Amino acid sequence: MLDTDTLIVGAGPAGLAVAGRLARMGTPFLLLEKGGRIAEPWHNHYERLCLHTVKEHSDLPHWPMPERFPVYVPRLDLITYWENYAREMDISPVFGQEVHRIHRSGEAWITETVAGKTYRSARVVVATGYNRVPRCPQWPGQEQFEGRFLHSCTYRNAAPFRDQKVLLIGIGSIWFGEPAESWRHFVSRCLIWASIPVGIVLALVARRFSIVQGVAGGDGYDELHDTDDKKPVA
Repeated sequence: MLDTDTLIVGAGPAGLAVAGRLARMGTPFLLLEKGGRIAEPWHNHYERLCLHTVKEHSDLPHWPMPERFPVYVPRLDLITYWENYAREMDISPVFGQEVHRIHRSGEAWITETVAGKTYRSARVVVATGYNRVPRCPQWPGQEQFEGRFLHSCTYRNAAPFRDQKVLLIGIGSIWFGEPAESWRHFVSRCLIWASIPVGIVLALVARRFSIVQGVAGGDGYDELHDTDDKKPVA
């Protein structure tokens, strides 16, 4: 006997979107969430985070974002919207259920959680996010670095780096989400390490910050080059 037709793993925006659509279709579902609230990871992202897509292309099925929201919606407004969406669509996630195994048994999918729960469903939707697990590369000599080394998932704001020299490794969304203006007021110098060609957007950033480009060496980089003269800088 099935516990539900569709089991959804993850109560972030993707999981909520699937649940909202199923709710309108009248299809039974269960929504499991590892954390204790809607969109748990978004509560811990960096403070100045805003969507990089306009709100008209970022709302969830059947419920548009409020008109009062700016074009690029800030993190806290997003969380409020998602929480209200769950209430509006009558979505009740089962919190505190971390899934550790999904397997097939006969005509059903069996989903097991760390808490010891087992769910049987006709189908499973995994909506845990493509960047849920941080990737932390290791470079030769890294252990000799005496400064602070952190992954962007633990970054909150630029204040702790006041009057320091900072090297940003990678041109990901966190750099463009944390405006260059905030860094300009805190750090003494900021280098951006990019493994891709520097484009038009980065050229604008480069007016205030130095951009260096990595040279691939296996899984990491052997050296850094200044984008102006290609001389090694580290």
